[in-house]
Amino acid sequence: MVGFGDVFDVECNVKSHPKELLKQCFNFVNPKGRTFRFSNQDGFDNIKNNLTKKIEVLRKLVSMKKKIKIIISIFLIGIIGYLGFSIGSKLNHKKEVAERIKTIPKFSFKKLNGEAFTQKELNTTLPKLFIYFNSECEFCQGEAEQIQKNITQLQPIQIVMVSHESSEGIKNFAEKYHLINQKNILFLEDSTLLFSELFNAKSIPFLVLYSKNNQLIQKFKGATKIENVIKLLE
Repeated sequence: MVGFGDVFDVECNVKSHPKELLKQCFNFVNPKGRTFRFSNQDGFDNIKNNLTKKIEVLRKLVSMKKKIKIIISIFLIGIIGYLGFSIGSKLNHKKEVAERIKTIPKFSFKKLNGEAFTQKELNTTLPKLFIYFNSECEFCQGEAEQIQKNITQLQPIQIVMVSHESSEGIKNFAEKYHLINQKNILFLEDSTLLFSELFNAKSIPFLVLYSKNNQLIQKFKGATKIENVIKLLE
């Protein structure tokens, strides 16, 4: 019989079945084929119980790691799927907008006197320059200053300035830059933010230039030199 004081090199496979593992760890075979066991059964039982508990802990850890991997995989697949859907939706939306604004889309805004104004009332003999603006925007104020300075060169263009602000705020802006009485400049109120939706205008100022036949020439995002707009029509 082998006592607890004796030391054996035992190689235990933690992935084995518990019974097989116990067999590996507590049944030792000598070179002559004789099997030795611990003489103290209580000590053996304690070690067996402790080892069984450790095995169970290891198995729980392995199981937990597998669950975590599965959760992470599902999470990553979800993110990739969402990003793919989001990118696809944005691309489709851009295509829809691009198709819609090839020609001047249908709209209905209000003039400063409260009357409705639609695309049907635009000048049919002049190119059109739509400018989406806000009176408090510094870049929009810069555009107004450029228009005022280049008013003579801009006479052959119908300028349609649209804002979601109140008619009073728009009128004050027009008067400040001496644009209120210009025959080729029209100020419109867009209280429903329709312009932003139609043209996918995410920033201001936002300019869209059309030919006299209502065909899109170019759109401009952000501050734009009016000289560049004029050159496109020369």
